[in-house]
Amino acid sequence: MNALEDRPLRAPRRPVAEELEQDYVLEQTGQTMHFFSDEYLRQLLRGWRDVHLDPVEITDRETAEPFKRVWRGIARR
Repeated sequence: MNALEDRPLRAPRRPVAEELEQDYVLEQTGQTMHFFSDEYLRQLLRGWRDVHLDPVEITDRETAEPFKRVWRGIARR
């Protein structure tokens, strides 16, 4: 899932046309994106067992600069 910290990384490449809801945006390209904080994900997964969330940073192959930030997770119902 898209991490909240991905939003400022994505904005220069994919400008936001409209904020639909908090951290849920419509980009100028027409794509919608939802960004999740650790706290928000844990609220959504409340009631699930063995919740493990890891932030993952993906770097640009050429520059090694951060390109994308996502959540990798696992949980059991």
